[in-house]
Amino acid sequence: MMKWSQLKDERQRVDEYMERYSQGITQMYGGEFTEIVVSCIKTFYPYVHDKFRNVKVVEEKPETMTLRLSAFDDGFVKWIISQPTAMIKVISPQEIKEKIANEANKLVAMYTEVLNNGKKD
Repeated sequence: MMKWSQLKDERQRVDEYMERYSQGITQMYGGEFTEIVVSCIKTFYPYVHDKFRNVKVVEEKPETMTLRLSAFDDGFVKWIISQPTAMIKVISPQEIKEKIANEANKLVAMYTEVLNNGKKD
């Protein structure tokens, strides 16, 4: 049986690990923790690295990079939607791509009135 001091020490180690680990991953929230593969232009890599300290370069081409990172899926979707589409795109997993498409469809539906010159559907 664990003594109170051992339990307290273990809890402190877990708290310190979670603080260090979560700060290194991302400051996002929500959803399930998942591995995500993205492709970005090379000049955009510093922005991805700044947000996702756990990013790993999978492949490097003359103009683009393929990256692997881990993040909470809902938080990642919110982040990626705010990024320039010419700079970065999700390669996998399919579930993340579907969540992005669903959020994009909601935005289009919300602003359809604007696309129709102010006329309601």
